[in-house]
Amino acid sequence: MSEVYHTDEQMLKRKFEETKLPLIHLEPYVLEQINKEPQRQQNNRFYQKKLLVACGSVMAFMVLFWALSSFPAAAEQLRKIPIIGKIFDGTGITSIGDPGLIDGKENGLAIQLNQEAINQGTTIKMQDAIYDGARLSISCDIKTEHQVRSVLEILQNGIVKINGEVLPAGKIKPMLRILDEKHAIGLININIDSLQPIRSFDLKLQFSGENLENGSSLTKNNIEGEWDFNLPITNRALNDSQSKILANAYTSKSSDGQFQITSYMLTPITTRIDFNYTGKTEFLYFALQDDRGMLSNIIGSDYTTDENGVTKGSLFFNPLANGTKSISVTPYLYTSREIFENAKPIGTTFPIELQLKDVGKIIINQIDKLEDRTLVYYKIEGDQPYLLADSVHFITRSGRHVYSNSLWPLRTNDTSYEYVQEFPPLDPAEQYNIGSMIQIDAKLLSDLTIKLDLAK
Repeated sequence: MSEVYHTDEQMLKRKFEETKLPLIHLEPYVLEQINKEPQRQQNNRFYQKKLLVACGSVMAFMVLFWALSSFPAAAEQLRKIPIIGKIFDGTGITSIGDPGLIDGKENGLAIQLNQEAINQGTTIKMQDAIYDGARLSISCDIKTEHQVRSVLEILQNGIVKINGEVLPAGKIKPMLRILDEKHAIGLININIDSLQPIRSFDLKLQFSGENLENGSSLTKNNIEGEWDFNLPITNRALNDSQSKILANAYTSKSSDGQFQITSYMLTPITTRIDFNYTGKTEFLYFALQDDRGMLSNIIGSDYTTDENGVTKGSLFFNPLANGTKSISVTPYLYTSREIFENAKPIGTTFPIELQLKDVGKIIINQIDKLEDRTLVYYKIEGDQPYLLADSVHFITRSGRHVYSNSLWPLRTNDTSYEYVQEFPPLDPAEQYNIGSMIQIDAKLLSDLTIKLDLAK
């Protein structure tokens, strides 16, 4: 059977070819510590296509909602939240900004690995891992005498064995934060495809430059060598997790297609939804809303479309709030290539409001300029917050864009869309604007919404 794999490797290659705008929500993902001026393309079609992927993939928590009331949070109050001081502490698990993984590590769910392999001037160290049945994330530290981007492709083409059984290709999705050309840290995410959580297993990872496919962009500058790891993995979140296979899949139909939820898994780290879908798949995303009306950040997806046009796979969202009794999941499509930007100078008066047409508003409540980083506290108002939450960035007077240190901002309030985002330290001699750039708009396939009662 012929299948099209919806991994983001092709998207990543297109991004490198088309633009140097920031890479947002890609697997494999590369986050630059060094902020470079974006390369403006003369070909507007490519530029808009990149923005469609970048801005559209940012934070897919949707379903229309009423405007939020404004309660500006003081920086002193925000700093009382333990996670705020630990947006990035030098380890792979915290470098991406995934709140489920950060909380999991702080709550003792991480497994210490401390294994490293050295070959051909390249050291790959596996620091620790978190497995909750829904996903496996391994933090890594990479140092090389070569270009660290070359190691990225070696990682994503690795071989995975679970208790001796080889997983299908394409299950490894590295997400790296590049510190410099020779050093990167980040995560190696592996989708194990188990409907029921596994208590423990032996994981074998085999990385080799020879695993790269013909036609790879790195074949002319290949790093030969092998890096193998044998890692014991334990599910420390098992006692606080629940999973359910739906014998009679929840199904919705409309003129846009058909959507089914076949199973779900809830853990302290992840919410996983397994699904079937028939309909358009180009720029297809999904939204999850809980019974309080709050929208959850999607942190990944893994699905394939067969020759009959049936898409099957899994969606991964942030963990649900305690006490959640029901959720609603809705597919949506990005249908417009229109781009809208807004930026304002940074002064001493707050809040700074960035109105982005009918999509919504970003309210900048405070900017902390520290020696080693810059923290931006802001709130989203509007009916489509998924387009705005990760779009904040700085622009210098010369037009250089400064993007965040982490993949996702951290939401600081469980009942409103308030965030803190970490950026590199700002040059005191430079003048900056703070702005947002969005892709509009999205078509919500509301007739395909499925509600799940989790208590049943």
